[in-house]
Amino acid sequence: RSGVNVGKDLHADELLSEYDAIFVAIGLGGGSRLGVPGEVGAGVRAALDFIRDIHEMPLESVSVGKTVLVIGGGNTAIDAVSQAKRLGASSATLSYRRKEEQMSAYAFEVAQARAADCRLIFEANPREVVRNDEGNLTGVRFTHASSGMEWIEPCDQLLLAIGQPKQDQLLKCLFPALELNARGCVLTDPLTARTSIHKVFAGGDCANGGMEVVNAVGEGKKAAMAIHHMLTGKPAVPKLQASRSGIARPAAGAGLWNPIRSATH
Repeated sequence: RSGVNVGKDLHADELLSEYDAIFVAIGLGGGSRLGVPGEVGAGVRAALDFIRDIHEMPLESVSVGKTVLVIGGGNTAIDAVSQAKRLGASSATLSYRRKEEQMSAYAFEVAQARAADCRLIFEANPREVVRNDEGNLTGVRFTHASSGMEWIEPCDQLLLAIGQPKQDQLLKCLFPALELNARGCVLTDPLTARTSIHKVFAGGDCANGGMEVVNAVGEGKKAAMAIHHMLTGKPAVPKLQASRSGIARPAAGAGLWNPIRSATH
């Protein structure tokens, strides 16, 4: 059923009474805020929204500033600053509050950003989003973590990639009996993805806290097999397609050299 706001158009209790199994995969919330003065206003947006526009809109329609500043240290931040530069920003800078070796972004992504002529600054703690008398974004005031030095990094577009908040309050509102872990994620059985509510299963970012797509897919498959077993009493055994591949022996001209067996679901 599409176009349904669970909790508003439909209460979770109705789902529990109407369905034999429920899989929760609501992800995380919107982008986190810095919590500094001047942050709310034109020119500031979540890096995830910027990246989504790149995927969904004609590139010429994507709003890109002349001087773009991205705050964050993960792959989303690196992707945003690289894309901003490629889309025509005259200057694209990434700031991170810790040292470079503490970034969660992949090293090859960081290298690609540098190759795209992006500037990276570290140990930079944002203190204030600076605006002019008209309210236009002009920069961000930083303090250097080690030296205490303060400076203003100019920008006319600020993209925030500092994580996404957990939706623990929403989850507890929808399913009061649902157990969450200390991080605010849904507590699930690692083998079945079942939650503390017998017929409710969960996977993806709301359960793992924010990992890769492959993790979410794996958790979904795990839950699907557990649900199948719960509803039918039969274990779900994935079908395997075995293949054999290798390199022909140069001398014999036939057969396989160092054969490799692979199995795919």
